[in-house]
Amino acid sequence: MIIKEYAGYFDIQDDPDKVDEATKKKKNAVDEKKVYEMYYDYEERIKYIKPHRVLAINRGEKEQVLSVSITVDNDYIISYLENKIIKQDNVDSTAIVKNAILDSYKRLILPSIEREVRSELKEASEEAAIEVFGDNLENLILTPPMKEQIVLAFDPGYVNGCKLAVIDKNGKYLDSTVIKPFLNNTTEEKLNQCKKIVVDLINKYKVDIIAIGNGTASRESEKFCSSIFSKGYELVGSVTKNQFMNAWFSSTESDAISTLENSNPRN
Repeated sequence: MIIKEYAGYFDIQDDPDKVDEATKKKKNAVDEKKVYEMYYDYEERIKYIKPHRVLAINRGEKEQVLSVSITVDNDYIISYLENKIIKQDNVDSTAIVKNAILDSYKRLILPSIEREVRSELKEASEEAAIEVFGDNLENLILTPPMKEQIVLAFDPGYVNGCKLAVIDKNGKYLDSTVIKPFLNNTTEEKLNQCKKIVVDLINKYKVDIIAIGNGTASRESEKFCSSIFSKGYELVGSVTKNQFMNAWFSSTESDAISTLENSNPRN
């Protein structure tokens, strides 16, 4: 890590107290809901700062509420550089070299280190947050969609057919198949065969609810399922009450990043 490399170079590795990230509230900054109140005058060692706090601080800086800086023991570092570079004292050149060290450190080295340290903090924090988000999302996806209900998931489609899947009360996969009731050349006989497949799944697993995806052919799929109940098929389970649940699930990478960056900064 860049932080460790620089810490080692400046001999700070054994003394993490010397490197902190500090924040201040900007003058005339607007923070009506006091979302970033805990960071108005805040300082923490880089070694121990938590990923969610880094993201909150970056968000506060982006919204022009906070000013952020990396604070180090400048005198310690300058002294280290002088001892490293100036091998022997010279009346004519020592003062010039010391001024050059001070100027290069303040104007070039320190800003560069600050940028790289903050960049690495941001990258590490985002990776940690994405990992947490992934774990939470996995738990959410594996949560049973309807408590104590056996669900027949119905993903509508035309050419590629409708994908059916049955999951039990605990969200465990039970069965799946594909039917094609909406093709242009679908005959009445083939349509009835598709209906029978759905009826067999309902009866076999005593399905309680049919969840129809909200997308292409969703209206046709709802009519198709409704027709099963109107045709007098012998059905088992509470789905005979004509229960439907329209479902639409979408998740993108940008949604994930947005969720991470809008996590509660007070934690």
